Amino acid sequence: MYTDDEGRYKCKTVSATDGSPCIIPKRPARKRGKGDKKEKGENKEENEKHNGESAKAEESAASKKPAVAPKKAGREPRKRFDSGFTEEIKEKLKEKKFDMRQTSILVIVDKARVKFGPDGYAALANADGVLAEGKFTCDDKGTVALEWTNMLKYEDDEWKPQDEAAREGLVKSFNWSDGM
Repeated sequence: MYTDDEGRYKCKTVSATDGSPCIIPKRPARKRGKGDKKEKGENKEENEKHNGESAKAEESAASKKPAVAPKKAGREPRKRFDSGFTEEIKEKLKEKKFDMRQTSILVIVDKARVKFGPDGYAALANADGVLAEGKFTCDDKGTVALEWTNMLKYEDDEWKPQDEAAREGLVKSFNWSDGM
């Protein structure tokens, strides 16, 4: 055993517990392609015969298939924070130099930082040691309504959950056209 230039341990020879050399098993080669030539036929005539039969089978199968392929199962794509905004509101945000390429956006409202994320998600942090999360909606006039569902406040060197009454002091709504 020895160390390399960077101080890592290296072995010159590797042996089993009984002192015999270790044999590293070889991995089977991955097949790349659609199969062996022997399966399709080795000579030209067999290949042409095989290709003709598969073409006929594909034509008959194509006539049985529906015109539109079924959707794959999985989750639906997430909606961007601005998916419900009108073009007028989007233009106002661009005028204010908001980066509209992002899937979420961070806005300063009064003394709070509010993050608007995909699927109507909102999060808040403010100078009073409050963290909150909830949902937001936006109407066609650019008014954002915020509903806070969870809230924590940092008091006495620990984070404590807060009740509904404590959420009254948080940002409830604002308008994108206001001078944030």
